[in-house]
Amino acid sequence: MLNKPIVSQLLLKILKRKRTPAWFETALGNQELVEPFNYLAQQAYQHGATFNLASAFQCLLIGESPLPRALSTSLAARTLFLWGESDFSHECTCKDSSLKMIPHASQLRIAEAGHFPELEAPDRVLDRLIDFVLDHDLVEAG
Repeated sequence: MLNKPIVSQLLLKILKRKRTPAWFETALGNQELVEPFNYLAQQAYQHGATFNLASAFQCLLIGESPLPRALSTSLAARTLFLWGESDFSHECTCKDSSLKMIPHASQLRIAEAGHFPELEAPDRVLDRLIDFVLDHDLVEAG
């Protein structure tokens, strides 16, 4: 249903309060975080926040890569892709497809984190980011 323009945006506008906890259950690696994340999301909704999952999903369907090929191959900046392996909302996503966009990039996968590794495993992410910034080899894949 997420791939149906307009209809899915309207449905999520109506159902966002009910769908949000279910999405967190799928996306978070640590189920103890579902309720605190949901609580914050519900508070944000009271202040006008939206749940743009359908729009984000539809943007991913429009082409092979969000980066033009010329930009992705000429990008000189060091790049790190961060993946939470316990994000079942991306269970079928090919994590290595990121490296096709920017071939010289590094990739870090954190087994115990889900969709938000920087929030779910902040110490682990910080350690790896420090290594990356200091130009140490990033060989860990899980």
